Amino acid sequence: MTMRRRVPDPASLLAALGVAVLLWCAATLSAHAAAKPLDQRVPLDPTGTVAVSNVSGLVTLEGWDRPEVRITGELENGVERLDVRKDGNRLVVKVVLPRGGSLRDGEATLSLSVPKAAKLEISTVSAEVESIRVSGDQRVNSVSGNVGLDVAGGSTEVKTVSGDVHLRGAGKAGRVRVSSVSGNVRYERGAGSFEANTVSGDLVVGLGATPSLRLRSTSGDIRVSAVSDRGGSVDAESVSGDVTLKLKAPAGLEFEAESFSGDIASCFGARGESTSAMSPGTALRSVRGAGGARVRVKTMSGDISVCDR
Repeated sequence: MTMRRRVPDPASLLAALGVAVLLWCAATLSAHAAAKPLDQRVPLDPTGTVAVSNVSGLVTLEGWDRPEVRITGELENGVERLDVRKDGNRLVVKVVLPRGGSLRDGEATLSLSVPKAAKLEISTVSAEVESIRVSGDQRVNSVSGNVGLDVAGGSTEVKTVSGDVHLRGAGKAGRVRVSSVSGNVRYERGAGSFEANTVSGDLVVGLGATPSLRLRSTSGDIRVSAVSDRGGSVDAESVSGDVTLKLKAPAGLEFEAESFSGDIASCFGARGESTSAMSPGTALRSVRGAGGARVRVKTMSGDISVCDR
């Protein structure tokens, strides 16, 4: 006997779909309703320290002229609470998750208005970090969250594993250092000393006058546009990534480049020459003008290009 397949009634399908949509809407509204809004103010010395810890979500810090910190934002229902503790001139803001809770369900969006000269210490796992109009020292540690900072005045140090780093120069800065494993690093409109290390991320650097530039990469490319001070130094090194330098050196420069198997070229006509008839390897040494700045570039298999205009 042949069995006939039962075809669902269209009206029943529409009804089931409507119920599913209503349940999804109810769950979404419930989640938003359970979110905890934030609005808190804490007095703080204009040169005090603000330390923020957040696992997932966003941390935004904006400098202002008031001697206080305002904390706004929202805690999702997976967050247990926000701890705010002041110890002298140090304010600690920490997102606390329930024991055994899921990191994915524990997002927090924090927006802090801080004294613009305050020192910032930020720690996140996957939360993104943004700073705007600040001039104090900044220390940021993140695992996978992207980091975007205004850089001016104080020193800056950023450490990430896979998050991208975007630095925006906003005036003369102190020493700036960045360390990343796979994240890309970009620094634009910068001024002052800069040091960056990556494994596979690219380094893209645009600096005004710099007394010291030190860049290291394993497989990522290095691209630099900068003005080198009289007596300044530029040191770039990569294993397999290409290195491209565009350096303005009003006092001249002394250039030295070495590559085991990559090509070396310059916009002033000089090219790399073999260092040995018995083994691979090329080198280029050149002095432009009075040789006021020292430039050293080294790669294993990456190509090198340098230009002084």
